[in-house]
Formats: sequence, C-alpha cells, structure tokens
Amino acid sequence: MTNHENDDLMRDLQDLLGRADPVPDAVVEAGKAAYGWRTIDADLAELLADSIVDKQPAGVRSSGTGPRIVTFESEGLTIDIEVRKERRAHRLLGQIDPPGSVTVTVELDDGAVAATTTSDELGRFELRFDEGARIRLRVDAPAAASVVSAWLPL
Repeated sequence: MTNHENDDLMRDLQDLLGRADPVPDAVVEAGKAAYGWRTIDADLAELLADSIVDKQPAGVRSSGTGPRIVTFESEGLTIDIEVRKERRAHRLLGQIDPPGSVTVTVELDDGAVAATTTSDELGRFELRFDEGARIRLRVDAPAAASVVSAWLPL
C-alpha cells in the first residue's frame, strides 16, 4: 500500500468509528480541560482593568465605538492592550512592561492559536486575528517563566 492509500484507509476508518461510536461530549470537554493543564507552570496575569467593565466617571459620555482598553498584571509583568473590531476580525495593539522582545500569542478557548508575533525592544506588538468567543494572551520571554493572561471574552 502507498502512503496515499494508507491515508485514505485511516480517514475511512476514522469516519466509520466516528459514526458508529462517537466520542461523548463529556470526554471531549475533559480532554480540553486536561489540555489546559499544559500551562500550569505559567504565571497567571490577572485582569486589572477593562474599559468595558470599568464605569465612566459621572458626566462623561461614551459612544461605545472606541477601542477596548485592557490591562493584565502578573508578578513582574504588565500587559496593556487595545482591542479594535475590524469587520469580522480583531486588531490588538499592545505593550509589555518591562519592555523587551518577547513572543506574544493569542490563544482561543478551543486551544487553537489565533495569532503570534514578537514584540519590539520597547515591548510593543500588534496582532490581527479572526473573531473568537474568548481569548487569552501568552507571553514567552527567553529567560523568564511564561505568563498567561486570564480569559477575555470578546
């Protein structure tokens, strides 16, 4: 058998088993929860401020059309982001403090990576990604522990 024939056979078997004995929803959810444990050693950056949640001062009007400003903070790291909705996608501008070149990743709640980039030496970064229900940021620095933000509903 060729590799192509093996691939076809495996695909047919997977389809047959999926119809004959589908994976229960509880097992799928348990698998997703277990997958989340892979970042258990990462520091958690908690939500410090969110312009959607924070109340406007008295007498200030907001049209609700501006960007969403969010701040996450962990021990030794602050992540400031501005989220703008652009048609069916999102644009995220951010700043890491203390500044430096780090890898910033947007993860979706289904475990997929929506976008990734490297910040500049001043800690600034920009990401664009399709819509997602909830996201979190993962910051990986060469000589530090990873930092994962709390989930942010969009």
